[in-house]
Amino acid sequence: TNCIHRREAKSVRVPRPPQVLKPVVGFQLILRHRYLLLIAFLILLSNVVTSTGEFILGKFVTEQANALAAASGRNGMSRQDYIGKFYSDFYFWGNLLGAGLQMFAVSRIMKRTGIGPALFFLPMLSLAGYMMLSFVPLFSFVRAIKIAEHGTDYSLQNTARPALFLRTSREAKYKGKTAID
Repeated sequence: TNCIHRREAKSVRVPRPPQVLKPVVGFQLILRHRYLLLIAFLILLSNVVTSTGEFILGKFVTEQANALAAASGRNGMSRQDYIGKFYSDFYFWGNLLGAGLQMFAVSRIMKRTGIGPALFFLPMLSLAGYMMLSFVPLFSFVRAIKIAEHGTDYSLQNTARPALFLRTSREAKYKGKTAID
């Protein structure tokens, strides 16, 4: 018997050149899917509220720094020193709160309430804080509201927002999320 040995040719895979995505693709995807459009509006609204709060805080800090610099005269701290000290303290406490929330509260909140209610925690905190601020416009109160908002934004919100994309398609995760961001 003749044995015919066949050599199987190894298939060589030629890598495809990377597909260049057009920026329009992500935006078209968002406009076609209501769920992605709602996520985009949520993030836009969140950014507007946060930016407005930052503007209010900046205005209060500047006014406070001007008043304290004028009261202390030449012997005290300058306006820039007051602003620098305020923001260093502000970010320290905001980051400490955010880290504490992330370590001890976020997973429990997400488990007990789910993604939807967890997303509304920051807007409710901001709404309550700014409503109370309209009645009690004190510098220390603005500072406390913004520290709580900052800590919650960088812990709970930054966990809940990407979780919205868990139930979407692969295309929505990569193209839609990138366009929304």
